[in-house]
Amino acid sequence: MKRPFALVLLVLVAASLSASVWAADKPLKVLIFERAPYYVQELDGGFTGKVATPIAEAFEKAALPFKWKIMAANRHLKTIQKNREPVCAAGWFKNPEREAFGKYTEAVYQDAPQVALVRADNVTALKMKSVEALLSNKALTMGRKLGFSYGPYVDPLLKKYDLAAVTSSQDNVGMIRMLLGQRFDYMIVSAEEAEELIHMLGVAGNDIALLQLEDMPPGGKRYLICSKATDDDHIRRLNAALAKRR
Repeated sequence: MKRPFALVLLVLVAASLSASVWAADKPLKVLIFERAPYYVQELDGGFTGKVATPIAEAFEKAALPFKWKIMAANRHLKTIQKNREPVCAAGWFKNPEREAFGKYTEAVYQDAPQVALVRADNVTALKMKSVEALLSNKALTMGRKLGFSYGPYVDPLLKKYDLAAVTSSQDNVGMIRMLLGQRFDYMIVSAEEAEELIHMLGVAGNDIALLQLEDMPPGGKRYLICSKATDDDHIRRLNAALAKRR
């Protein structure tokens, strides 16, 4: 009677070990979307860019298989929060609300100070010299991206002034077209994105002005945020790989 029991136990242990090995070898999904210059999709389906490249290099150095999963930005954090599987999302800022449901790696990239993009014919907006002045001006409407954090300095000011805003799930290209179409008066983006967007517009870029705001702090740090189901050892290995880049 004991031998069949021992055989069943052996089979169960072997199956468990096999499942563990399979889970370890299974590529970790990394959620991403097209957003130059941070995430630029290549012809082979991979991604490069200021954030995507160091992420790919970290996975390679950590000897962890991964695969990019294209998903709309406004679904990334919802997917992480559901915690249905090990999954990470590329390039998100850190804040206490997100730390409650996700695991963060070390920083992947730090932005330059954010800037404001306004229409070149908007005299009122062009006079703004600081973030405080811009956000507190009731005559101006901000274009805000749905579900996005603007960092630890700007986010509290947005709450403080409860300003008029048009919220959209559009990407930056769609947002700047809305700006040109006078749907709102300004949008706040990183300096890296601002230059890319103005260049992309070609001649129409002459209709956009870039405001460098004197009280804007250094840009936020971007991280991989992962679901709670993501193995802690994977996070440690990624952190070790990211540390070697500094």
